[in-house]
Amino acid sequence: MLNKEEVLEMIKRNPSPNRSKEWSRIQEYGTYAGYKILLWIYQLAGVVALRIVIYPVVAFYFLLNGNARKFSQEYLQTIHQFMGDQSPWGGTPGLWRSFQHFMSFGQATVDKVTVWLGSYQKEDLTFFGYETFSSLKKDGKGVLIIISHLGNVDVCRAVSAGSKGDPGSTTILMHNAHAPNFQRILSEVTGTRENIEIIEVQNFTPDVAIKLQGKIEVGETIVIAGDRTPVDSQSRYDVCSFLGKDAAFAQGPFILASLLDCPVFLLFGMKHESTYHVFFEQFSDSLKVTRKERTEHLKENIKKYVTRLEHYACSYPLQWYNFYNYWASPEPQEEDH
Repeated sequence: MLNKEEVLEMIKRNPSPNRSKEWSRIQEYGTYAGYKILLWIYQLAGVVALRIVIYPVVAFYFLLNGNARKFSQEYLQTIHQFMGDQSPWGGTPGLWRSFQHFMSFGQATVDKVTVWLGSYQKEDLTFFGYETFSSLKKDGKGVLIIISHLGNVDVCRAVSAGSKGDPGSTTILMHNAHAPNFQRILSEVTGTRENIEIIEVQNFTPDVAIKLQGKIEVGETIVIAGDRTPVDSQSRYDVCSFLGKDAAFAQGPFILASLLDCPVFLLFGMKHESTYHVFFEQFSDSLKVTRKERTEHLKENIKKYVTRLEHYACSYPLQWYNFYNYWASPEPQEEDH
């Protein structure tokens, strides 16, 4: 059983990189009224009409948001250089490729809404590695899933909620404060789902960690993103090479996995033509380690996660949805003793 002193020791804070502040402060451009209009178009004319309407919406956002456009091009040029001869683009990606990147995000947003409205069923998706995950859940095992802002994991979240054969309740640790209008619309569309609980990641405390352990012990699923540094800018991180350039990655998901001592999976939902390929990858049976091994194992596990993130980014390069300075230089942090 976890105790508060153990948790406090493992999550004690050090300064995080500047980009932790940057991504969480990006304000959504969509208004509540705008989202309502898009929802009305979908309900009146269907998903095809909504996909057509999203083009001018994305074009407006593309022209208006110079920072997102700049960081899109930075990412595309970085992955193009990293992939070398394997790059899907013959030359250096420019504005047109960046617009396609924005459009991919726009279409993913449409998919997110239509999924929550019931347009996708589990049978419409292609799963890889799901049998291992499902077997653990049928045996009553609690599982931690680490996701990313690559692809569209909302497809998995919505389809699994309450679906026949899908196990138990899910708790999602996420940051919602920077997109209140979209979250409001989503809540109106979906209503209250008894088997999904969302915990604001800024509110993570030892009491929350103990609560999450209780959920794992009764066979529930915990979900947390692994590709963004903490919002509070005072939590631990490691610097790791991602697409050939140093980037900071939060230790938090892997510290949490160590505390919970449960099976850990990576989850990627990637658009493939008109449907989604959903990848469940078993990351570890457990990340529980001794205090002496902690620092080394954290570095190894973050590097392992980043390697898989690179793999899927290179396989689906336009489905990377972090439109900010991902490779910002981190500030120094204290060593863990």
